[in-house]
Amino acid sequence: MNNSLPGENERAKQRLVLLTSQADAVRAELARLGRDLAALHREEHECHAPGLQAANEKLVIAALEAAAVADKAKQGLAGLVASSQRDELTNTPNRALTLERLEHAIGLARRHDTLMAVLFLDLDHLKLINDSLGHSAGDAALQLTARRLESIVRSTDTVSRHGGDEFVVVLSELKRPSDAAELALQMLEALAIPTCIGGHVLSLTASIGISIFPLDAATGPHLIEIADSAMYVVKRLGGSQFAFDPANEIAGNVRTQDMSGPPRRAVADRAGMAQLRLANEQLVVAALAAHELKDLADEARGKEIKFMAMVAHELRSPLTPIQLAADMLSLNYANETKLKKLQAIIGEEVEHLVYLIEDLLDASRISTGKLRMEQADVDLGAVLAQAVHAKMSNITERDQTIEATLTEEPVVVRGSKVRLKQIFSNLLDNASKYTPVGGHIELGMTLTDNEVTVVVADNGIGIPAHALPHIFDLFVQEAGALSLHGGGLGIGLALVHELVAAHHGTVSARSAGRNQGSRFTVVLPCLGTPPSAAADGGNETG
Repeated sequence: MNNSLPGENERAKQRLVLLTSQADAVRAELARLGRDLAALHREEHECHAPGLQAANEKLVIAALEAAAVADKAKQGLAGLVASSQRDELTNTPNRALTLERLEHAIGLARRHDTLMAVLFLDLDHLKLINDSLGHSAGDAALQLTARRLESIVRSTDTVSRHGGDEFVVVLSELKRPSDAAELALQMLEALAIPTCIGGHVLSLTASIGISIFPLDAATGPHLIEIADSAMYVVKRLGGSQFAFDPANEIAGNVRTQDMSGPPRRAVADRAGMAQLRLANEQLVVAALAAHELKDLADEARGKEIKFMAMVAHELRSPLTPIQLAADMLSLNYANETKLKKLQAIIGEEVEHLVYLIEDLLDASRISTGKLRMEQADVDLGAVLAQAVHAKMSNITERDQTIEATLTEEPVVVRGSKVRLKQIFSNLLDNASKYTPVGGHIELGMTLTDNEVTVVVADNGIGIPAHALPHIFDLFVQEAGALSLHGGGLGIGLALVHELVAAHHGTVSARSAGRNQGSRFTVVLPCLGTPPSAAADGGNETG
């Protein structure tokens, strides 16, 4: 085997030389082919260069035109999207976009542990502007409102027209509820700045309701609903102010805080909100009270005017016969009979005047709280008999009958003999006046352990159901009663009511309706002992 190794090595060398020469030949052929291919490319390029350049230029132009068309289409699409999310008149976000921004503001408030507010604003009296100056002036007022609201809020807040004359303002990331109140006040002040609309200088006013996240609600639609309700509270109070939701209590609406963290800001916010809500509630109550007082003042003013007209009419009635009688007396009639008749006329009419003036004085004393009564033990039966005797002449003149049913034993009450007689004289006089000729009147008295009940009933014109609740009001007379007896100041029954109350009693009126008669019931506390010697006293006039 050792003798064969040199021969094997020699053959391997020869084979390697052959393979090397073949590889060199292949490399030379590949180089030649590369040179030929490059030359071929140069020739092809030189032949087609003008055509390729023209095609390339057209391609560039087409690409530029396509880009321009794409940009224009993109801009048009963006404008279409924007216009579909804006109010055409005020260019403010519409409801859909406002709800999106509201949800975004709620999300920020949750992440950053802050508050956010929704303000629901309604312009006051826009209908008046539309009706008096035209809808163009109303549109100008809406546009002005949008711009002035936008000038108050931050760029991160949203002012949107909710519809008609209503606007919704979304205030994001507030530190305190009072921040929303401050911005609402600034909005009202901005709207109140006079401006020229439709050729007229106007100051706009608005009603604003405020809801706070998360104190009032946790969702956008609910916050808008609560702010809307608060706005209507303001609207009913006359507008031109703002209010939070008066229905929610702070303790029930403040979200539970993690007490492991710093609670001071939460406590401060709750305290500030409580004070703001309390002030707002007091404002609402004060406004309601002011409106109620205004209504009462207007009603009192109307009654005063009506009363003065009645007084003038009633005082003029007896003055006419007095004047005629005085004129006739001045003629020096020698006939003594005529002189006595004229004197009687004057005496009757003067007595009528005294009666009217006494009623007016009593009404004045009661209304000013200056009515005074000397208290004594009084036999009520004797007082009723005196009242019947005093009114018997009037009852007889009208051809009426009266039936008095009184107890035989003395019935003692504590009070004023003069005023008690006045009570029942007025009731009997009222029954006689409003009972036609030939009518019937009843006076009855019943006694219990500690009360005495006196009833004055008649078969006269009765009292309509609508008049019963006001029958004891001062200066009030029912129209049907005036048609039968066209006089009086409407004081008698009001005096009865007040004098009975001064004796710690009650008086009530009942009637089945027109022409069904009337029934007045007086209930007084009863002592049940014989009258003292002082029963004959009490001659005060108040």
